Amino acid sequence: MPRKGSLSSPTSWSTSGAPSGGTWLPDGKYAVALAIMMFVLFFYMTVPEATFGGDRDLAVPDPNPFYRILKFGLLTLGIAVAIWRSSLALLILRRLNLFFITFVGMVALSITWSIAPSFTGTRFVALCTISLSCLAFVLVAWHPRRFQNVSRPILTLLLIASLIFGIIAPDLAKESGDTLSLKDSWHGLFAQKNAFGQAASIAIIFWVHGWLAREVKLWLAIVGVAIGATCLLLSRSSTGMFAAVFVITLLFITMRAPTQNPNRKRRYRSFVVVLFVLIILIYSLSVLNLFPGLAFLFDPIISLTGKDATFSGRTLIWEMIREHIAQRPLLGSGYGGYWVGQNPSSESYIMLQKLYVYPTESHDGYLDIINDLGYVGLICLLGYLLLFLRQSLALLKIDQTQALLFLALLFHQLIINLTETTWLQTASFNFVIMALAMFSLARAAVDQELRARSLEAQQKARAMSARPFRPVRLRQP
Repeated sequence: MPRKGSLSSPTSWSTSGAPSGGTWLPDGKYAVALAIMMFVLFFYMTVPEATFGGDRDLAVPDPNPFYRILKFGLLTLGIAVAIWRSSLALLILRRLNLFFITFVGMVALSITWSIAPSFTGTRFVALCTISLSCLAFVLVAWHPRRFQNVSRPILTLLLIASLIFGIIAPDLAKESGDTLSLKDSWHGLFAQKNAFGQAASIAIIFWVHGWLAREVKLWLAIVGVAIGATCLLLSRSSTGMFAAVFVITLLFITMRAPTQNPNRKRRYRSFVVVLFVLIILIYSLSVLNLFPGLAFLFDPIISLTGKDATFSGRTLIWEMIREHIAQRPLLGSGYGGYWVGQNPSSESYIMLQKLYVYPTESHDGYLDIINDLGYVGLICLLGYLLLFLRQSLALLKIDQTQALLFLALLFHQLIINLTETTWLQTASFNFVIMALAMFSLARAAVDQELRARSLEAQQKARAMSARPFRPVRLRQP
């Protein structure tokens, strides 16, 4: 039976008293309720509102009563749990990624200068809903493997439902279009094929990591990877395929380190992480064509993924977005204020006029952040990524298995955002995954600090009880 407070037991810090006087207690009473809450959040972020009514031509569909109930239900529950566990919530917020908090503040302020204030306000509410839901998740029924133990089955269930949906209603589950990237591709229950492929690649990463960490049995991992691979192939998302192969390679290299010496293993893993960062950086420069001379290095990759030199027309979108960024380079157009749908009065309508298609995003997460919040927003994003990396490397010294999962997800998103937009985007379920990981990192830091305080208090108590008794002589009057 696992010890109280051990990594394998579901425990939580009791905040009834001061941190130095608290204890580690079992905290699994509301585990199912919080798991259901996260399933609702994943469903809300995955299945588009147009599935149950609304205008499919809008980037943000007409309000759907069912989705409004889900949204405000999640927001209310998140606030309630945060108030209920306010002491622990404050500790976690103090350890939360500072640049993410700055980003939330910038989003709120951008309502004042947004070119579409109502859309920015709607996205801000969605941002708060997701953030408070993730905060509530790490406040109740927490243990160090809770993140993947809940996310993995929920994501796999959504993929299975997408396969069933494709069998029952293939016309609705497939993309419409005859282009090379859209022909015969599936989007399942997701909004479009790329999101379907990204979810499948993340599911594969979860299952491979679970097997390498000996958290799931081999046969379960094989079934999970098979489901994810099937969905990934049906989506025909070349970026998702490349990201999955890249990250799985990273997991095998780091989790099957050739040396058994802890210090050497840690240095080896750090070296591998830095090496992979450099590879992604070079790939980023070649994709964005900042240094055209580097493009030849990745010609084989472009051929294998089936993309042309324009990345399926993305370079044309990037050029037009750069022109729009030049109009408001410092603070941007407001969070979510540009891609507001095929409205002739919107500034993004020019995409439909020139490209004869409305892309709904710039297909580059970094450019969309600059377009929304300017270069100040880009600095905030880079700080968020660097601090996420730093916190993961710090956790690597304490809980290597968990830290490597967070690093794997970070690398996955670094690759995805080269040709798709998911960074800090409330319209993407990828944001839920990264937000959960970010709050889990903060919870891990809080747990480590409180464990250290508890251990220090116990050692002081033992030292006091171990002192020899010395009788005091009283003077005779």
